[in-house]
Amino acid sequence: MANLVLETLQVVVVLLCIFNDGMVTADECQQIDSCSCQFPDGTKIDLSPLSSSDVNTPRFYDVPVTPGSDDMFSWNPCADFLQPTSSTCQGVAVCHIHLAPPIAVYFNLGTTDSAAFSTNDAGQVELSYRHIETGTPITQRSAHIALLCDQTQDGLLVPLFEIDPGSGQFHFELHSKYTCYGDNVGDNVSPFSVGTIVCLVALALVLVYVIGGVGYNSLYKKSIGIERIPNVTVWRKLPGLIKDGFKFVFTGGRASGDYRNI
Repeated sequence: MANLVLETLQVVVVLLCIFNDGMVTADECQQIDSCSCQFPDGTKIDLSPLSSSDVNTPRFYDVPVTPGSDDMFSWNPCADFLQPTSSTCQGVAVCHIHLAPPIAVYFNLGTTDSAAFSTNDAGQVELSYRHIETGTPITQRSAHIALLCDQTQDGLLVPLFEIDPGSGQFHFELHSKYTCYGDNVGDNVSPFSVGTIVCLVALALVLVYVIGGVGYNSLYKKSIGIERIPNVTVWRKLPGLIKDGFKFVFTGGRASGDYRNI
């Protein structure tokens, strides 16, 4: 019975390891303020070193989608700014500039107080801003900035424009050393997650179990062939037990009906 429990625990650990990456990726970075958030393990993302304190000069100013593009963007991570020559982007966190000669048109994509951290579909931490313009019809625009770790960059903003044209949702990538978890708060963070460490320990235990069991059965029990595998009878029964378990779940434990009344 003890051997069966041990084998069951080992199977559960293996399944947890298989899904470990997905569980780690899903961890939310809980918002601390408009430009920082913290993970459950205590590591943080803090964008304050990238923010400009000059209200007239955002940290990222007139960044084009591509060189020579008619569309540019300005962004200041932690404080609102005043976009020069614009009456629309005054006191904003993100501004979209569209060059329409002989004039330029400016669009507010959100203020600092609308900042929100989340995890996007790709498992990346994302900082979003939103702005709603009242009128007929009501218009909503937003900026979604994926925070990507790059130890070689102090801060590089890459506009991706509208992935879904006409949606008013503008997407960006920020490549920066300040988006690397824990690196900007001076912590000595382990390169391995808790789940990875658990999997490594479990793998070591399984190897000790298999190698030790094979050695014991070979040297002391004089077993040969497949009989050298520890608890081989349990492993032989495991497929049938799994099959019976699925059958029980899908039938709700009901009898098959192949019996006679007595």
